[in-house]
Amino acid sequence: MTITFEGLSVQDQETVTTIWTEMMRTLGDPSNLNQRITTWFGAGCPAQFRTGMPRVLRKLKSCMNLCNVTLMCCPLEDRDVNTYGAAYHNIDGGFAEIVNFNPATQPELNLEIDSKWNIGIEMYKTPVNRDSAFQTIAHELSHLLLATKDEPADGGGKCYGEAICRNLATNNDARARTNADNWGYFIEDLRA
Repeated sequence: MTITFEGLSVQDQETVTTIWTEMMRTLGDPSNLNQRITTWFGAGCPAQFRTGMPRVLRKLKSCMNLCNVTLMCCPLEDRDVNTYGAAYHNIDGGFAEIVNFNPATQPELNLEIDSKWNIGIEMYKTPVNRDSAFQTIAHELSHLLLATKDEPADGGGKCYGEAICRNLATNNDARARTNADNWGYFIEDLRA
């Protein structure tokens, strides 16, 4: 795996490298797996989803280890105001998730992060602020490697943020399982 940086400061490059290393460790040794599944994907999620989670986490880690990633910094003002990043692959150059990722045929992935992606948020979650640089990277990788999307929220907008994602898990576990922010919070909670 190679990470190529375009337009990121040295400090941002160090942040991403630290996050990537911690994410690889987390996916290899998740903490309180069933409890975290219930929190972010609902108590009623299917047993097959729960029992298959270790395999999904191994796949994520393997893909992160095998693919080449270009991480670039660019303004994303034309996207949703709550979006800190975008993920796409080189096959068609568009912002599209990869279904059934295969590093042998799709080894190049791209993550674009807003120039202010880590301004005002911590590297990792805190008791006061659940949003973090780690969660942003996990969210974007879930688009690429798990075919997640930004589900629409009740009342408009997207399912972004801890409260909305917890509510989604409680009230619609099927949509929670495909929502990128739920995956971002879930993966970060596995660090504990």
